[in-house]
Amino acid sequence: MAGRGRGRGRGLLLSKAISPGMTEDEDKKVSVAEVSPPAPHPKDMRSTAALAELETLISQILYDISDDDLQHIERLSNAAASSEDLHTIAKFIYIQCQKNREFAKVGAIICDRLANIEREGMRFRNCILSLVQTDYRGREALRRESSSQFMALVSFLSQLLTTMRLANGEVMQPLVQPIYDCFDLILSQDEMDADECECLSLQLQSIGRELQDSGEDQMQALMDNIRSKIIQEKTKANIRCVLMEVLECYVRRWQNAPNDVTRFYCDSMADILAGMVI
Repeated sequence: MAGRGRGRGRGLLLSKAISPGMTEDEDKKVSVAEVSPPAPHPKDMRSTAALAELETLISQILYDISDDDLQHIERLSNAAASSEDLHTIAKFIYIQCQKNREFAKVGAIICDRLANIEREGMRFRNCILSLVQTDYRGREALRRESSSQFMALVSFLSQLLTTMRLANGEVMQPLVQPIYDCFDLILSQDEMDADECECLSLQLQSIGRELQDSGEDQMQALMDNIRSKIIQEKTKANIRCVLMEVLECYVRRWQNAPNDVTRFYCDSMADILAGMVI
């Protein structure tokens, strides 16, 4: 009889009857083929290769970026197949900033170039902002855990403000308050960290005009805070020197300092570090 010997259990495992004209082994091969996963789409393969090349390229850039490299990064980024790919590219850039905060300017230039790339309703600009927003919200804990990563956040936020602008050329206002909050956190410490103070000075001299144009009252409050730190007896001489330079830059309306002024602060800091000034 045709059905004898097949057994109940075996019948349960078969997903369908053996196709007419085929042996059982041939039918199994067809069944396996029907449930095998489809081959990767060529577009997904291109995206994977582009992401790998992007990660390598971004990790090799630090202080400056050529227009050729920028165009290459843009071409590779346009190969992104999904919003998840855009998030991955944003992480490449932010991770490089965290490794070395001097990458912040270059990172912001790259972000500005990629800002309007969109996949699945998500723009690259939103991907990078969501990353910095997460660290900004946890800035106090971040600073306690890693002053270096906190300074990377401050540097990157600052450079994004001055570099990644809206289509009409205006700065992104949602970045203004987070930057002020980070500066205030640095100044709020009873004993200010010298590296954090230097970070504040460098970024504020770089973006001071944009910050002030976005809110005169906020800038005035920040300057009052800096003045208070300068005159406090417990503030160390090297911190006072850095903050005085910031204050003087504010008075100059953020214009570059003359050479003699720059030389004065360099010489003064050298004397302080040599122990000649207390």
